[in-house]
Amino acid sequence: MLDANPGRPGAPISIPGYPIETASSGIKAPQYFAPGVAGDHGEPIAQYIEVGSYLVPNNLSANAHGNGCADPNIYIANVIESVEVDGGAFNVREGNHALNLATTYALRSHLEPFLALTGDQRDITATAGMSPSASSWIAIEGSYGNGFLDRLEHRKQFKLNGGQVLQAGKHTITLFGDGYYGFSYVAGLSPIYGFNSVDAARTYNLSLFSDFGDGLIRQSEFRTVTGGSVAYKKQYSKHFTLLAGTDYQREAARRDDLDHYNFFNSADPAYYGPFTKIDGNNVTITPLTPYIAAEGELSRFFHF
Repeated sequence: MLDANPGRPGAPISIPGYPIETASSGIKAPQYFAPGVAGDHGEPIAQYIEVGSYLVPNNLSANAHGNGCADPNIYIANVIESVEVDGGAFNVREGNHALNLATTYALRSHLEPFLALTGDQRDITATAGMSPSASSWIAIEGSYGNGFLDRLEHRKQFKLNGGQVLQAGKHTITLFGDGYYGFSYVAGLSPIYGFNSVDAARTYNLSLFSDFGDGLIRQSEFRTVTGGSVAYKKQYSKHFTLLAGTDYQREAARRDDLDHYNFFNSADPAYYGPFTKIDGNNVTITPLTPYIAAEGELSRFFHF
């Protein structure tokens, strides 16, 4: 696998055969492209983090913008060991996000000590990592850059990835954590200057301004996501194997607001006028997916 954006934000690695692109010099979520499919914005392509035997969904379901988001920018490229690609298959473990493609990122269990510095005339990134023990690892990355736009971004981004495996008797507990924070003059990260002293101290939420031909609209939301899974697999004999389990996910989108303006003054086209509130909701999306499958053979000629 190749580092997709050395020294810059965006997708950590390049998956052969699946181009990836991002708007705003890496500020917005990178978007994979599946063959024969328009640009993905989260819904047609599912992303997972493989933590132990659990596939942690990295997708958010549709928001006020009308589609979801799957952002691999949370990873530091050096911690990714492999990527499994499921081209277009739909199964219960991958759910409704995987209409065209599913990608699962597997993480390393050990990191040799490293320190890397990458840069050019507009961007610079420093990355370091190590394994404090045989069953743990940690990596950190910091970057500063101005991207490719005429408007200098003055972007600062910081990432922290870490993992540890614990043995408790016959049980294996796998822990993974990541932190990602950044701010910039370009929309998409925390703004360098808030609207006032109160705004500057708040948690930054999604805020989009779009015009699809019916005037300017504004959407915003604040979302938390939790989930878990239980799986049971046993081979009762060489002729019969059973797989069963349940996947659970809860996405709580709060202050899911939609505003609109219908004011236009040709003498002052840069002034949009006041926004009018169209809708505002607290939405909870809770998919619960039980599944069961069996595999075996009745004879050497009949496999089920």
